[in-house]
Amino acid sequence: MEKSRKKFIDVIDKAIVVGNTMDRDELLFSYKGILYPVALCSLEVFRAMESFEARSDDVILAGYPKSGTNWVGQILSDLVATFEKKRLDEEKSVNHEELEEFPYLEIGDTEKYERMKKLTSRRVILTHLAPGNLPKSIFKNKAKILLLIRNPKDVATSFFHFSNAWSALPSYETWDDFFVAFMTEKKNEKTSPEDLLFSYDGILYPAAFSSPETLEALKSFETRSSDVILAGYPKTGTNWLEQMVREIESTDAKYTEEEMKERINAEKELQMFPRLEFGDPGVFERMKKLPSRRIILTHLSPHLLPPSVLQGKAKILLLVRNPKDTAVSYYHFYNNMPVLPSFASWDEYFTAFMNGKLAWGSYFDHLMEWNRHIDHERMMMISYEELKENPVLGMKKIAAFFGFSLSEEEFSRIARKTSFQAMKEKSKETHGKFGDILFRKGVVGSWRDLFSEVQNEEMDQKFEECIGGTILATKIKYDIYCKT
Repeated sequence: MEKSRKKFIDVIDKAIVVGNTMDRDELLFSYKGILYPVALCSLEVFRAMESFEARSDDVILAGYPKSGTNWVGQILSDLVATFEKKRLDEEKSVNHEELEEFPYLEIGDTEKYERMKKLTSRRVILTHLAPGNLPKSIFKNKAKILLLIRNPKDVATSFFHFSNAWSALPSYETWDDFFVAFMTEKKNEKTSPEDLLFSYDGILYPAAFSSPETLEALKSFETRSSDVILAGYPKTGTNWLEQMVREIESTDAKYTEEEMKERINAEKELQMFPRLEFGDPGVFERMKKLPSRRIILTHLSPHLLPPSVLQGKAKILLLVRNPKDTAVSYYHFYNNMPVLPSFASWDEYFTAFMNGKLAWGSYFDHLMEWNRHIDHERMMMISYEELKENPVLGMKKIAAFFGFSLSEEEFSRIARKTSFQAMKEKSKETHGKFGDILFRKGVVGSWRDLFSEVQNEEMDQKFEECIGGTILATKIKYDIYCKT
């Protein structure tokens, strides 16, 4: 093990030397919206790692930094060496001396993964990477993965001392400074949009939430006739609508407290995500285990939905909102959400919105495509504005569409519970640190604060060209909500 330990120390010492020559803002680089130490890896290494082939007998240890991976990695290496009877004496490594590699998968040079092919089985591989950034072969080739976790308070404390003691990482003047950084995912100013977004079928999506592999796997997803599907472009009120529908559905079903707890725990245990297109490729297999009725949200346009959505018997509720308020809400969301690229000005953002160069693509293309399915027998449309004007009436329409039966008192109770103010007050409890980002104002007409006269005219013309004269246009009531 002496040579293996020397390899480890050599890499760390080299990183210290490199770190000492760099300014604080040069120490980290961004890949898919996550920061990594420049002294240890690079974008080229991550790209080379995509071709890494795992073996079914690989032993993979995963864990967040400072959760004890070096300690448990040593234990695993000794266990494997003993089991395989490849250790000649207590000082030898499980791997042949001449072929030793730094144990962390993401640390090294671009040729590392070719050299790793020569390592004898079983290979012990460590990583701090999240599943979305691991090579696909790790899951495809059935390698076994041991996930190491540690309580967050001790992890934070250990990481604080580690960051301040190691020159390859930015240091912090105080614990308070570090704590803020640990608790908030601040964007690196150097992060490029290419790191934060990926393109699939010509449309951009957040790399932190999804992947091309997930969208490919989605094609085979099978809906159930009892599924409740909610669709809408980002920032049209889908989080608000979801809460409304969940309250209506659970009230109609009359779940016991124990049943509600079981349903909530099932979603947590199966690692469900708030949108159909979010998560890893395996999420759709896990969704099969969810009890009916499943409430499923999506921002996707129809052509990217699995065939079972429109061809099956599940009912679809489409939420629409006037484009000017949608654009303003999405602008603030973009600039406050760490996993999305920000814009230097409203004018810069407005151009991107009008050209469809945002996550989930063009608002206008989204509506035009849904308009082709508006007469679908199992589809209903409702607008954000009508829900704001009369939430009880809107909820009654929703309940009737899905076949839910509630009393007047129950509708009134849900209206109070799901009012924007009530949801904003509970947003930290329900949505964590994203609460303030998701629930900002919730008003109709705030577009007047940002739109210039020229932008007003451009939006009016675009809406008329794309949506004018359609059933969707009538529902949106553009002349009422979007004219000065």
